[in-house]
Amino acid sequence: MATKPATAHGRRYLFNHNVQRCTTRRRAGKNNTKQPPRRTRKPVAARTTTTQRGWPDGVPDATAFPPIASRTHAGNGRPHPRKGNGPMMNKRMRMAIPAALASMAMLLAGCGAGGGSTADETSSGDVTLKLSWWGGDSLVRITEEVVKGFEAEHPNIHVEMEYADWSSYWDKLATQIAGGNMPDVYQMDSSYLNSYAANGSLYDLSKTDRIATDDIDSTLIDMGKSNGTLYAIPTGTTPFGVAVNMDLVEKYGVEMPDTDTWTWDDFEAFEKELLDKSDGEVHGATMMNNKYCLELWARQHGDILFKDGKLAIKPATLSSFFQRTVDQINMGIVGNADSWAENNSSNIETSEFGTGKSAVLFINANMLPMYTKTIGTDNVKLFMLPSDSQGKWAYMKPCMYWSMGSKTEHPAEAAMLIDYLVNSEVSGDANGIERGVPANNTVFKKQSANATGPSKTLLDFTEAYKAKVGESPEMMPAGASDLDKVISRYQQNVVFGKITADQAAEQLIAEVQAAIDEAAV
Repeated sequence: MATKPATAHGRRYLFNHNVQRCTTRRRAGKNNTKQPPRRTRKPVAARTTTTQRGWPDGVPDATAFPPIASRTHAGNGRPHPRKGNGPMMNKRMRMAIPAALASMAMLLAGCGAGGGSTADETSSGDVTLKLSWWGGDSLVRITEEVVKGFEAEHPNIHVEMEYADWSSYWDKLATQIAGGNMPDVYQMDSSYLNSYAANGSLYDLSKTDRIATDDIDSTLIDMGKSNGTLYAIPTGTTPFGVAVNMDLVEKYGVEMPDTDTWTWDDFEAFEKELLDKSDGEVHGATMMNNKYCLELWARQHGDILFKDGKLAIKPATLSSFFQRTVDQINMGIVGNADSWAENNSSNIETSEFGTGKSAVLFINANMLPMYTKTIGTDNVKLFMLPSDSQGKWAYMKPCMYWSMGSKTEHPAEAAMLIDYLVNSEVSGDANGIERGVPANNTVFKKQSANATGPSKTLLDFTEAYKAKVGESPEMMPAGASDLDKVISRYQQNVVFGKITADQAAEQLIAEVQAAIDEAAV
């Protein structure tokens, strides 16, 4: 169905009836305050819950992404990994994405970026930009507020907004681009950055001087590049660490090791002591089975995940990653294989950390406020991952990006909008940590100075995390976007003894590389 404009509360929205609906209903509340348009949704009690595992781009709002048909990960609405050794992507997506990307390439082949003006030439008259993102009610309210501020500063620029849940967003975006109707500015994810860049649907941001990047760490800016060209500006980042419920640690009289230098053996000894002193009442945690954790594990061991568009991790490194979780389960620090699997598929409220059965959690750090709210205490600390090496193995992982459509007719104005979304004080105040710990350092410092409670813990940890940050890793190549699901599937098969860690490593490498090769055809 064709996309068409609608007005509500004086704002313009674009919507597709198959994806979402815009309404003008007021939400019940203390002051019956008007709220921005919302899609028709189920009552909270009827929604699919979100799981507590695995979003490398975690957003601290459990309702930020409406649920789709399958169980989803907390904070990003991505489908939960399927059971069994299925293909890397489901059949529908394997067919739809290559076809859509091929259509993009055909449409954009031979065409220069931009249509109406050069990168830094503004239009003399009124300009309308289309802004697109994935997200739910929280991000709708925030983005509307920020856009209102942008339009107030630039009265001749009008912004039409559209949004969808995670799955529908990418389906719709591919269709729009293939049909020559791409947004001027749209939200981008690291899983798809290389694919969209390779098919000519992203604008080369080095052509404009209207986006300030000097107040964003260079290692973070590098994460918006594909083959050396800047195509995306990070909105924010999320460091990865270990959350510890200090109420439980103090209750059972367990002394924390030196977390500045702790090794994996130190970490496991701490978890074992907590298990023993609580008479088995309080468990520890195993590593998260996702791409972010695997990449950090590889970097700790002098290895890399991707190089020159190929999966480059050594089989021995990958095998040791799988085996470490098995060893931790065999130690009893997370119960047994069944409880490990159950916890992996739980939501935040029913997870062992959320119910107080575990004092330890591997976490995308900007999800901390969600967990502290669930367990009812702010006495939770964030620590660096254990490591057997003390080098600069960490990196700044963007939560999400803003990119510009390569066929925008107003590249100067679109660049101005991106700059405002990332760098302005209005945007920083409105977003908080909803789109990640702010990428802009001035905004970050302002939030750090004013933060309290879990937000203060998060921002202080982010500052300390930077001391471990090394070079940015190579971006995920096209074809590997389902890596989180694949890692989870093989890890589960190793845990339950279906295959060995060595076999899982060899099979995963073969499967993922085949998917990358197929995408390159």
